[in-house]
Amino acid sequence: MRARISSTSFLGFLILSFAACTPTDSTPAAIGTTEPSVPSAATDESTGTPDSQIPIEAATLLSVDFENGYPIELYDWSQRWAIETEDDGNAIFCNEISDDWSSVLFGLDEWENYAISLRMKFLSANEEQAAEIYIRINQDFEGYRASVSNNDWVEIGFYPPPSSLGGSPVSLTQGEWFRVQLQFVEDDLKYFLESEMLIEVNDDKRTSGRAGFGVEPDAEACVDDIIVWGLDENGFPIESPADLVIEPFDGTFYSLGEKVDNRPTIPVFYPWSGSGEGINCGQQFWFDCDTGDTPYSLVWISTGTARDIESTQPEVPPTQAIHMQSEDNTIYLISEEWHYWNLSWRTLSSDSKFYLDEVYGFHENSEYGATKVINFEHPEWPAVMAEKALNFMNAGLDGIMLDWWHNDAGNGRSDEDVEAARLAIIKAMREKVGDDFILMGNVNWSVSDPTSQYLSGVFLELWKPDPGEGYGLTYNDEDSSVWKPSIERMEDLLKYWDTNLQWPKIIAFEPWKITTGDYIADRNSEENYAYAKLFTAMAVVIPDNGYILYADNNDDWDGGDHQHAYYDFFHTDLGKPTSGMVEVMEGVAYKRFEKGIVVYNRTSKEVEVTLPGGMQFKIGPIEGLFIEGY
Repeated sequence: MRARISSTSFLGFLILSFAACTPTDSTPAAIGTTEPSVPSAATDESTGTPDSQIPIEAATLLSVDFENGYPIELYDWSQRWAIETEDDGNAIFCNEISDDWSSVLFGLDEWENYAISLRMKFLSANEEQAAEIYIRINQDFEGYRASVSNNDWVEIGFYPPPSSLGGSPVSLTQGEWFRVQLQFVEDDLKYFLESEMLIEVNDDKRTSGRAGFGVEPDAEACVDDIIVWGLDENGFPIESPADLVIEPFDGTFYSLGEKVDNRPTIPVFYPWSGSGEGINCGQQFWFDCDTGDTPYSLVWISTGTARDIESTQPEVPPTQAIHMQSEDNTIYLISEEWHYWNLSWRTLSSDSKFYLDEVYGFHENSEYGATKVINFEHPEWPAVMAEKALNFMNAGLDGIMLDWWHNDAGNGRSDEDVEAARLAIIKAMREKVGDDFILMGNVNWSVSDPTSQYLSGVFLELWKPDPGEGYGLTYNDEDSSVWKPSIERMEDLLKYWDTNLQWPKIIAFEPWKITTGDYIADRNSEENYAYAKLFTAMAVVIPDNGYILYADNNDDWDGGDHQHAYYDFFHTDLGKPTSGMVEVMEGVAYKRFEKGIVVYNRTSKEVEVTLPGGMQFKIGPIEGLFIEGY
């Protein structure tokens, strides 16, 4: 609760620096006996002084006092923290005792020089309890840890590997508040309790990272008044760039319809966002790569699914739920397994009516690990999937994405049997959630699907067997002996699904690039850049609500799928569409926007386009254009 900090002890300070403090002797510092305070300004002449003093608020990267509900700014990985109220009405954040660490992260990977201050107290009667405050740490909790324990010891450490960088004795009183303050400037890390510096170390293993706190197993603690300030290289407050500031939640939630209406000219999507070996979005939420540089308007994730396949209760942390609902133009789906389950990430009791001791053949000896078939033909399975969908909707998701949503998913079962099972599942789900929740299926290249009457979105993951193979222009160019798809087929796919889906008709269009050498360098080859522009224009022009990703082939890299370049033209801003698709001739069409037009030509010839009113332009073969001013 910020009101507990007097203006003279914090907000009244125009300069923040811990450099004036000196290390203590071996006498423990008395903790919990003074009002919260911030050390005074630097007096060491060698550090200099700032050119101008700024309000401390301008340096604030994050401020959380728990008085306005659950803080979206914090990410509770353990899902064991909740807001409680003290006798005087003060809101605080406390963990539930567990046999594992209860940890919370906040901030960005780009945070470099900064200071963090928070209040903490231990609650349980255990004689030995410990907590950690994290600084310059990543999403895997690799970084610096400042520990504090009620057995009168504080320490700075680093992980991995676990190592101690220095420690100091203290004296803590059970159940009383104490304030921890950390400052990391360049390679200098200082640890304060109240306003007294106990430890100073020099270390440069990590130069930036997030912050956070955690409580060890069987310990119970509370925190309050978390504040982070940005600092310059001398430890003085510096006005924080807007892209590094974690803004408090203003209480606004956006509906599915509003998110669709707010999408940019070119909505880009990210399947299983942030997943893959070594992939790190660098955001407050690890799975969310939606930034100013790489905005995504549609993502789906697996974070929030229950580990037990049969469970209908989602495991979506409150901060994640608030975050997803407070994004004004990003749709969040959850990817749930409906016909197989992965043994590495999920569980299903062999006593369950939905258990089959049947290996899913398509994933055998693949990068995806061991998977087994769910008894998706069981008459009670549709009700389970429907209850899951309803609970995901209530947990803040905008929809659910069902992979392998076609009759080839049956692991040898007949098309008729798989289709009947899919119809039963999707019908039960739609009846349960109503119309304002996206039910999306990964239909790949398939059409004429009777489940389309219940679907409101499709993922067109347009696989091809040969990463180096290109695309034919028309059906006549397709080779029946090998799967060589054509761009004409893509056009018909987009038209079919735009006609047959329910509102809001979300079509996530993902052709795969041509890889002939280095798969990363190939993303920006002249050929791939041209294809990316063509497919982007098709995704924008043909469907009402098309989303685009021109992605790597799944075989390009065994560390994860759907990696991609974020092309410069993805940032094109022509405003909102003002027309539907206007077909010029077979294979050539455009759509008007507030500030221009988007047009594509999938044919082999240059075409002259004449707009109503007489304006003309030419578009080359196999080209997409984004034209301002027309």
